[in-house]
Amino acid sequence: VNDNTVSVELRDGSKYEGRLIIGADGANSVVSKELNINPGWPDKNVLWAIGEDIQISKERIDEFFGRKRMLRICLGYKGTGYAWVFPKREHINLGLGGGVASAKNVKELYENWIDDLKSKNLIPQEVNSKRVRATNVPAGEAFRLRTYSNRTLLVGDAGGFVSAVSGE
Repeated sequence: VNDNTVSVELRDGSKYEGRLIIGADGANSVVSKELNINPGWPDKNVLWAIGEDIQISKERIDEFFGRKRMLRICLGYKGTGYAWVFPKREHINLGLGGGVASAKNVKELYENWIDDLKSKNLIPQEVNSKRVRATNVPAGEAFRLRTYSNRTLLVGDAGGFVSAVSGE
């Protein structure tokens, strides 16, 4: 970073130059850390989330969830913040999340969530977890932290622009 331009070098060795850097690289932002904008989020300002989109035909979703696609939210699922089932057009989004203190055995907790849903006939029996993703999400008082530096702006999760209520 200098007075007129910024340059970045990627892992593969390619280099780019421009007038500014927009750091949109997630809660564990490399841009933020490299430029000493935010050294990291305190635990009280971090949520975790795990989930996936599971492909199911539109017809099967209509048959199982109805045309109005009733969503399900379970507050405090096994000590977490909340768990969810969001039926979409051709997939369902399953997940759960909570505060850092409840982040023990997250993958196992997610698998239990799917098993519990199946045992109560709340999702189709043929649903299988394949591409689960987990992440940390900054929330809470993150808006009080600095999100910019010379020719650099942090946005999205990197800048802490996440609702502590919804995780969005």
